[in-house]
Amino acid sequence: MIGVFDGHGSQGQFISNLLKIFFSEYFTKMDLYRSDTRTGFHKINTSIKKGFSEELNNIKNYSNNFDVRNFNNLNAGNSNSNLNSRKMNSFSYSNLNLNSTRKNSGNLNINYNYKENEMINSNNNINYFYEKLSELDFKIIRNSFSLAENSFIKANYDLSLSGSTSICLFVIENKVICANCGDSRAILITDDKFNVNKNLILNLSIDHKPDLKKEASRIIKNNGRIDKAIENGLRSGPLRVWLKNENYPGLCMTRSIGDIIASKIGVISEPEIIECNINDNSKFIVIASDGIWGVFTNEEVSNFVDPFYVLMDCESAVSNLIQEAKKRWREVKKI
Repeated sequence: MIGVFDGHGSQGQFISNLLKIFFSEYFTKMDLYRSDTRTGFHKINTSIKKGFSEELNNIKNYSNNFDVRNFNNLNAGNSNSNLNSRKMNSFSYSNLNLNSTRKNSGNLNINYNYKENEMINSNNNINYFYEKLSELDFKIIRNSFSLAENSFIKANYDLSLSGSTSICLFVIENKVICANCGDSRAILITDDKFNVNKNLILNLSIDHKPDLKKEASRIIKNNGRIDKAIENGLRSGPLRVWLKNENYPGLCMTRSIGDIIASKIGVISEPEIIECNINDNSKFIVIASDGIWGVFTNEEVSNFVDPFYVLMDCESAVSNLIQEAKKRWREVKKI
């Protein structure tokens, strides 16, 4: 499992880092994939609660300023509000409901190398693992996003105008499952068997941005507004999500974990999931926040990383890509 979580707002750095903790606790518990769900879920609940609580003790909570009364007033009279699916007081660690649906960056990289006694005793562990993740339209994966969000609400973090994108990638033998919520992105690079000098690029995710017709439609339907920011009397920059009659929150994405105010106008935490197969022609995957994709095209990233792939030097590929992105951002912002 590989993940990138790109936080935004005053609490973004905490939310993105806590997402790393939550997802690592959630997906590395083999009980989640056992058939004895009652016992398994109880063990997962206990483990997540312990790990999450310990992490909270190490992070100062500067917020706790979110006024639930204002939250309720904001939601009053709107029966179509997505806030109804993000209840403030409905989450309990003692009763995680795995049937529920619903900028500062963090990265997660987990290799599933379990000890024998932690594995399900079968020669088909990998197949079983994939089947459990993919069954019922990837229910386990989808639920993890809403559970993460609800856990942060329960911990009294101020998610009113803060949140994080979340993109999680699962590589299981020749299967790749990508779950994305927000404007981070993952691409798969493969050889073009008809042209040895060219790479093929497969999008493993879709950027959830206001200029995407399907996403914009949901925002407008929920009484939101999509427009550019106004600077010095002129509209400039990318399209953003706003309350209909207010100049906030101004999000550049249409899905995120958190952003409770924006959830009133259709910003949702539900991931889109894309699955594909990899084969002998598959070369590498690049997964990154919009800090990369804001100044690189997919083709540019593919061409930039490819020489490092030939050398099998992943660390240098990452380091040089980041440095080049910083250089391009300085040029864009004229810093």
